[in-house]
Amino acid sequence: MKKGKKLHVTKELPIYRIGITYTNSLDEYNRLVKLRGGQQVMNAGSTYQEVTETGQILILIGVFDKSVNTFAHECFHATMFVAYHLGLDVNLETHNEHLAYINGHLFEMFFDEFRSSQG
Repeated sequence: MKKGKKLHVTKELPIYRIGITYTNSLDEYNRLVKLRGGQQVMNAGSTYQEVTETGQILILIGVFDKSVNTFAHECFHATMFVAYHLGLDVNLETHNEHLAYINGHLFEMFFDEFRSSQG
């Protein structure tokens, strides 16, 4: 993949079978969010989350400032949305390993696309 290329890619989060889309393009993010009736953004990054009438979970992660901090931040938002809508427990006494694994998996799942966008 060419460095600095604008893209969007959808992959499935294993086990939970949730399609998650990543984009590094603010224009593409806003186009996709507008199609769903969501609000457009002008931030360094954003995560759009929706549960459809049929119960399908939709997640769109956008990172526009090329910052690994923003990438990790948006992966965390997606992780918490998955946990909330699947009824996964958030409990300080258990160290929340399941959340850490989901977050790490999301980060790894899209890291090559994130890295390739670094111009």
